[in-house]
Amino acid sequence: MALLLSGCQRRATPELVVGGPLQATATATPITPSPRGEKETPPTATITATPAVTAPATRTPKPTFTPRSAATATRKAPAPTRTLPPLPVDAVRYTRGGINFGDPNRHISMAYPASLDGEGWTEFYDLELLVSEPTQQAFTQFISQFGGSVFVYADLASGSFVLNVHSGRLKATRQALEAEPLRQMLEGELYATESRETINANLAKLVGREFVFSQGEARSRFVVSQAARMGHAERAPYDASPGEISLFLGGLQQPERSFMMILCSGRQPDEPQTPFPGYFVLGLTQID
Repeated sequence: MALLLSGCQRRATPELVVGGPLQATATATPITPSPRGEKETPPTATITATPAVTAPATRTPKPTFTPRSAATATRKAPAPTRTLPPLPVDAVRYTRGGINFGDPNRHISMAYPASLDGEGWTEFYDLELLVSEPTQQAFTQFISQFGGSVFVYADLASGSFVLNVHSGRLKATRQALEAEPLRQMLEGELYATESRETINANLAKLVGREFVFSQGEARSRFVVSQAARMGHAERAPYDASPGEISLFLGGLQQPERSFMMILCSGRQPDEPQTPFPGYFVLGLTQID
């Protein structure tokens, strides 16, 4: 298993099953925090989903989308040994829109579009922040336990950070993990994914859409400003260099207002026979 992009398993564990049709729930907002809740309703009454985001000219990032191909992906040879994710540097690096993504003592909620063309939200509540630290206990927890957490580490190349989110489903309950609805929206069923052309078109549709994060009383909106799929052939240099993921996007736009989100991507016909040989890399930029 690559130590950098650890949001997905190379093989299913007793706790995790990958793939399967997406089943949205219709349950009400839980009274007690439930990190495993999934629903497609606006995160608050004041949010309305729109196909694109309009923000003041001084703040709105210029959305970009660049399809990737394995033929042009080689940046450097992988290191002979794997490298653990970079450790936190300071709180400023991890704070965006009043939300401290680097505070392991505080949880977050996350909402993203329920579809590429329509309205509605998919929302997950009370997610634990597992932040890279010297003992790597947070990292170990993230790659061995599923549901209710995200993993955070520094992107040294940009001065920002990476939010690593699980794809797949829990075996016992078939419950979708936090990035599974988004993954399925971009590429379809895990064992019968869409073509690269369709996936690239879907990524282009995602650019300009809103993600909403909450932490306590703080709530902040972000726009997808960059989006690309990292194929298996492109992965090795970044598996070996955990702090350079932003280079895959050609640099992170407005890094002082942005961060990256990584989730797993299913197999293309020319990739290894593993459930998640690729990744989706999104650049999210604060818009309020």
